[in-house]
Amino acid sequence: MSENFDSASPSRTQGRCTWAVIFRHPERTDPTPGKEGLRVRQSLKTDNEQEAATMRDQMNALLASPQLRDLGAREQALGLFDPRVVDIFFYKLEGGETDFLALLDGVIAFPSSQSSDYRRALFPAPQGPETQRSCDSSWAPTRQKSRSLRHRRPRPRFTKPK
Repeated sequence: MSENFDSASPSRTQGRCTWAVIFRHPERTDPTPGKEGLRVRQSLKTDNEQEAATMRDQMNALLASPQLRDLGAREQALGLFDPRVVDIFFYKLEGGETDFLALLDGVIAFPSSQSSDYRRALFPAPQGPETQRSCDSSWAPTRQKSRSLRHRRPRPRFTKPK
């Protein structure tokens, strides 16, 4: 993305007493084609106009420094700016890749081949009228003919009278 982003500006919605900040986020993408940076409007959680102006200036400083845009620089940004400004900027920024297998191992303790005689874990499917357990311990859906098809009576054939 280009480095030319609009500056942050404070705004107040009619009927509300708190201030909000509006800016184009340099690290979040806008789903609208042709737009650079997602337009963000977040509450500053203050009704003081001077405090809102100070936070706007802090947001502009944060937007102007590319070295503070990385997720790893959040702690550094917290030391320099108001925590509300930092929270608004880093809200919904995606982190790195998530290791879901490590998360699953942390929640459900599976026996490993090194610590036990088990070599694998099988997850049984819920039992119901369409499932049947086969000999090899796997669950497979079975197709059953409906009763009306198995016990169908032959239809009488009508012929035209002569």
